[in-house]
Amino acid sequence: KTLCLRSRFLTHFFQNVDFMLYPLYFEILHNFFFRTFCRLLELPFFVCKFRMSKKGPVCIKKKAIRIDRSPNPFFWKNELIGYSARTFENYVKPKYYSQYDPNYVYNTDLQTPEKSCVIVCEGPFDAMAIDGVAVLGNEVSEVQADIIDSLGREVIVVPDNDRAGRSLVEQATEYGWSVSFPIWHENCKDISEAVSKYGKLFVLKAIIDGKETSKLKI
Repeated sequence: KTLCLRSRFLTHFFQNVDFMLYPLYFEILHNFFFRTFCRLLELPFFVCKFRMSKKGPVCIKKKAIRIDRSPNPFFWKNELIGYSARTFENYVKPKYYSQYDPNYVYNTDLQTPEKSCVIVCEGPFDAMAIDGVAVLGNEVSEVQADIIDSLGREVIVVPDNDRAGRSLVEQATEYGWSVSFPIWHENCKDISEAVSKYGKLFVLKAIIDGKETSKLKI
């Protein structure tokens, strides 16, 4: 639903300020309070431009702004068991709304028998980009490790290129998994960014070519 709040609320609230003399102040306050309130509730809102009349401020131009999230359903054995919804707006917090089992491994249903390996990522968008699986964070629980090992193929972990990704690397070596540091790792934060820049086939080949199995080299 669109939240419609009238500007007379602010006129009453700031009745000690002569907004007739300072129309720009009213416009700034109106847009700031409405924008803040609607963002907290994640509702669409309007940014307004005002002119002053004898009866008070009059909105002469409105620009509608929405806060959108990209939903991502989570399936387990072809049944919907949760979801994650991400916003791409930097000012919106939290970045994700999610509901799922803490030991869930994303995208296992698509790991068909003909695949010789499974690529483990941190986030679902990375897993979607290359048909891998995601542990939905930078740590792997024992239950998640068992689920991944039960696929019965080589496991290649591709951590995000940040400090938090190091934790995933350490756990991968403990489970005896391979870790890949592809050639695009220095220029891209994660797999989805690399795919958008270089394409899926190049990214997959770089992951295979950049894998390490030796704990000393990792």
